Formats: sequence, structure tokens, C-alpha cells
Amino acid sequence: VWSGLVKAQVYQTVSLLISDVRNRSIVYYLLSNNYINELIQCMQPVQQWTEPAIAAMLPAYVDLLKSLTLQLADDPHLFPFLTIECNQNEDDVDSDDQDSPSVQFPLFSAALETACSYYAQS
Repeated sequence: VWSGLVKAQVYQTVSLLISDVRNRSIVYYLLSNNYINELIQCMQPVQQWTEPAIAAMLPAYVDLLKSLTLQLADDPHLFPFLTIECNQNEDDVDSDDQDSPSVQFPLFSAALETACSYYAQS
């Protein structure tokens, strides 16, 4: 288990790497295989972290989200790299087609959860 300071350093390093790369091929490579999406999702839910860990991680995490958003604004073709396709829950009886995939956008979910959290309000 990593401490909040180590996770903050990982977020900061990845954020710097993503924000400083200008070659489109390298950005595509960095965003492939959903590793960035997994990195974004490992912070959620924000309530799982202690107060000192949040104090260390949240600024670097928000910087990572901002760097990804700026890259996406510069190149909309990156959007598919920042989404995750998953099958809907089989227990969902409201949907007509049980096998229809749903698309998740972890960057948006993380930004929304972080902005609405108690820690962002303080």
C-alpha cells in the first residue's frame, strides 16, 4: 500500500509527462491500454482517503485531471482513449438489450466527484 505522498508523486509525474509531450503518437501511446483511466479511477471514491492523504494527493490529482482535459481540448481525437466500454449489468431489467455496451468517461466522473467532494469545498 502506497502512502499519500507516493501517490501524489505518481500523479504529479504522470501529469508533467502528459502535459509536456507534443508528439501526437506519443500521447496516443501514453493513453492506450486504459492505464490512465485506471490511474484516474484509483482515487475514487474520495471519501476512502484520510485527511492527510487527501491534503497530499488532491492538488496533484486535480493537476493530472487538468492536464488530461487540456490535451483533450487540443486534440478531440483522444476522446476514445479516455473512455471505457463495459457491458451493462445483467440484473438491469429496464433495458431492452442486455448485451448493449455502455460507455464510461472516468475523466468526467473524477472531475465531478472531486469538485463536489467535501475536500474541494473547504
